[in-house]
Parts: sequence; structure tokens; C-alpha cells
Amino acid sequence: MARSGIGVIVNPLSRKHREAPALGGRLREVLNGAGVVAEAGTPGALEAAARDFQRAGIDVLAVSGGDGTASFVLTAFERAYGDEPLPKVALLRGGTMNTVANGLGVPRGAPEKLLTRLVQRHSRGEGLDSSARVTLRVRASTPVPVDPPATPSPNGSRDESRLGFLFGLGLGYGFLEEYYRRGDPHPTPADAAKTLAHLSASIVTRGRTAKRVAAKVPISIVADGRPWTTRDYMTILAGTVPEVGLGFRPFFRMEEGVDAFHLVGVHGPAPKIVARLPNVRAGKPLGADCAEEALLERATLSCPKGGVVRYFLDGDLFQAEGDLEVEVGPRIRFVAG
Repeated sequence: MARSGIGVIVNPLSRKHREAPALGGRLREVLNGAGVVAEAGTPGALEAAARDFQRAGIDVLAVSGGDGTASFVLTAFERAYGDEPLPKVALLRGGTMNTVANGLGVPRGAPEKLLTRLVQRHSRGEGLDSSARVTLRVRASTPVPVDPPATPSPNGSRDESRLGFLFGLGLGYGFLEEYYRRGDPHPTPADAAKTLAHLSASIVTRGRTAKRVAAKVPISIVADGRPWTTRDYMTILAGTVPEVGLGFRPFFRMEEGVDAFHLVGVHGPAPKIVARLPNVRAGKPLGADCAEEALLERATLSCPKGGVVRYFLDGDLFQAEGDLEVEVGPRIRFVAG
């Protein structure tokens, strides 16, 4: 079926839309008949929009919201489309965190500005330059709700499988939890920088924040069928875009354009890791004495002592009992800015 038109998913719970409730209406004005806008602030609304867009045959799916919104939207659309390829995707930013948009090279700007540029190019019949990127698929054997949820999202269900781009546990989860707490109710990039500075100082001085946030987690990892050494990890991170936020590029190997994700298990002494953070900013490895890393298609993460594993996916916080499966998800074409 030939596709035409732009479909825009608006998350009214995202930062920009909470700050400017009229933003959704302005996006409709920008679209001006070139497609359709759907507000999706609940699981049902998102699922309905995905089915409607699939029937309408849109050729571009635009998402107005942050990283978490894009994750939920792509998950819902994959279910709606089944074996049919997804349309090209345009990220319009608009969330608390826009790290994935940064990693994909989306220009900075307000959602209206980004949509205006997209509509103009689309209406002129110009070819929309795009680049393909694989996603992550994260499966939790027994999801456990986070109470209270740390970030508003358009999906409150306990799905067993989600698509995204940035995954982590241990310190990665603890940093986000601290960031949301410090920036409550509406955290900003400045709050993220302050959280990083405070946490780094606490790790060096072995302060209370570090003991709470950066406690090592015992995890067993099987990476593409090969067991890694079971040890206590400070953090385990996986990504299919280079950046993880604040200019850090732990997944530098994703610039190679491979159909894999970059897994990094950080286990070295905390002060040494802090001292090597400039390496991560420069897109260089931490070193074998501090971390194990690899390009993978699949990894199974297990907590040898059982219990609840706390993890994040694209900025949203989750919990699960039992194993976590992280694998390469579908390859999606993203519209260049």
C-alpha cells in the first residue's frame, strides 16, 4: 500500500507539553492538513493511534516527546504494524530527556520548528534523507511496577518487551533516580549536571550519596552465548546510539553502523572510574581493568542472589524479577534534520 502523509504522536505528559498545553494545537496548525496529530497520554490512546496511523498509511511517524515517549511509541507501533515495516521516524524532541535525538543528530529546536521543516520538505516532494539505526529490545521475565513512577509516560502497563536505544542498571539507574528526585517535578539539563557533579564528588569522598546510588550490583552476564565473569558491577550499560547524555559517549562503537548493540560492564574501583570519565566523553574505552565491553546481538542478565533488578530504558525506570534479556531490535529509518 502506498503511504502518504505525516502522523504526529503527541505525549501531553512530556516536559514541553506540560509547560505549554497549547503546543499540541500549534503542531496541528503547522501540519495544516498534511497529516494527522494524535494525543496519546494513555496506553489505550497510543494503541488506537498506532492502529489508525497504520490504516491511514502514513509515510512519516513524528514523535513529540522525549526519549521515554519515543520508546513507548515505537513499541506500540511495532505491535500494530506486525510484519509490515514501520514508516520513517522523525523525533521532534519535547521531553525531559532528548538524548536519543542528540545521538541521532536531530537538530536542536522546538517541536514546532522541527515539524515545520519536516512539513515543508514533505510537501515539496523532496526526498527525506534518513539513516537506519537498530533498536534494543528489552524483555523482563517478571516485570514489577515502580511505585511511584519516576517519570510520566503514555504507557502505564507492565509490558514484558519494550523497544528503546539506551539501557542500564546499577549506577545508571541510581543516577536517574537521583536526578529525578533533585529536579522534581520538572528536572532540567542543569539538574543533570548538578547531579553528576555531586555524585562524582561523593564517590571520591565515599559519601552517603555514593553509598546509596553507586552500590555495586552482583550480576551474571551471558553475552552471545559466552558467560562473562560473574562479579559486582558498578553499572551495566547498553546502547545503539553513541551518547548516553551530558556529552558522554560510552557506545562509541555504534558509529560503526553495525547491527548490534554496545554492552559495557563497569567493575573497576570507583575513584579510578571517575578519573577516567574524560575518556568516556572522548569516545574512548575505560580500559580492561575497569570495564568489559563488546558488540553483541543478545545478552542475558541475571542476579545470582535473586530479588528485584532495577533498570532504565531510554530514561524511564523499571523493575523486574528474574532474568533480563537484551537483544537487537528492528532497524528503523530516522529522518535527518
